[in-house]
Amino acid sequence: MFANKIILVLGATGNVGSGAVAAFLEADSTVIAPSRSIASLDALRGFLVAAKVPIDKLVAKAPFDLASPSDVKKLREEILKEFEVVDHVVSSSGPFHMTPPLHETSIDQWKNSFGANVDAHFYAWREFGPLVFDREGTSYTIVNGGAARWPEQGITSITANAVEGFCRTVFTQTTSAKTHFNALMISVRVEKDVYNMSEADAARLALTMAKLSDNEKQQRDRFMTTTKSFGKIFVAIAGAVGLRGTQVEVKEVADVHKFVEKWA
Repeated sequence: MFANKIILVLGATGNVGSGAVAAFLEADSTVIAPSRSIASLDALRGFLVAAKVPIDKLVAKAPFDLASPSDVKKLREEILKEFEVVDHVVSSSGPFHMTPPLHETSIDQWKNSFGANVDAHFYAWREFGPLVFDREGTSYTIVNGGAARWPEQGITSITANAVEGFCRTVFTQTTSAKTHFNALMISVRVEKDVYNMSEADAARLALTMAKLSDNEKQQRDRFMTTTKSFGKIFVAIAGAVGLRGTQVEVKEVADVHKFVEKWA
């Protein structure tokens, strides 16, 4: 289904986005992975090689800042010159910001959080939504965080709610579109795979796991997964022909497996 398709993964070097990159590469797709940092793309390649994912169809592009409308427009122009079309888009931009109480939050912190977590999705939809809007067999998936349900997370909760509202609006505006627009809300923790860690990080993880009680290990397995394992859900969403205008919620790791089994 995805062989020779052109996939654009925005936020490709993050723990979530790199899983999407791996999953589509394993499905024999050409995957475009933009980043602000060449070093981040080098780390992505290292992860893929360690995970035994073929990288001959990985198209790395840098530097592109997804929070910059001019950079996103330039990225679109460059992609169209090289490929002419994009078949599936995954928009996974936006880090988790730990910020002080709102009354102590600086204007720059506020603007930076909205720039990375909200504006980037808007800029991406403006430039890349029209590329799939009227084409059968295409999809566009926006990734959001479960912080929308946790007001104690401060700015990150506010921006996640903004993204959820953005998605609901796009749902109503794409009811007659041929593309399948969906959202993925993630409430589990997606961690680096062990082979994507430095030796020191892997040793610390092993030591931490050894100290956990059986109950703590069960809780970890319930709410924490790895980059490569999580990435499979993106292929399932993109290939789910009957899924459109839907917010897929992953509240625990089992939800990923259930969704993939149902739609893959």
